[in-house]
Amino acid sequence: MSTTVKDRARTLLTIIAGTLAIIDLVAIALLITGSQRSVGLGFTLLRPPHVFGAAEVGAALCGIVAVSAWRRPWLRRAGVVGATAMLLVALCVGSASSRRTFPAGWSAAAGLVFQLQLAGIDFGVERQSVFLFTDEFAADGTEDAELTLSTGTLHSELSARAGNVVLAATDSLCADAILGSQLHGP
Repeated sequence: MSTTVKDRARTLLTIIAGTLAIIDLVAIALLITGSQRSVGLGFTLLRPPHVFGAAEVGAALCGIVAVSAWRRPWLRRAGVVGATAMLLVALCVGSASSRRTFPAGWSAAAGLVFQLQLAGIDFGVERQSVFLFTDEFAADGTEDAELTLSTGTLHSELSARAGNVVLAATDSLCADAILGSQLHGP
């Protein structure tokens, strides 16, 4: 095979693998964030339990991009970074639970924490949820309000508290808030 044909074949392989990796990444993002309960991908329908396998496929596709684009350093680096990110997603999903699903409200909680941090608002995360973020975000007792994202029964208990304010309520997620002074008494 001539060098020109090899270069064209390598370029085509890189384009195909890169395109499929991007499609795979978008499908994973839609499932993880909860934007979609299922994502059509070719002849199959991906659901949250399939995220682990989709991340493994994405890592393999990014690996193909990294290997086939060896003459383009920026593209090779993108392939390596993509493969690493996909492997991290696969590891996180694989170790999250045996059912490989995300807890209700996870995307809302992560988004809320991110927005609070961007706005420069001090906040703390309850001790049992610190593992989802880092110890840097652990509550230290100086918080002046409590915001709880919950579903069903817990929301019913929280909304019955004196001074509780329901900030949002949908079929799948509720946000309740209460001032610290009302929570701990006068």
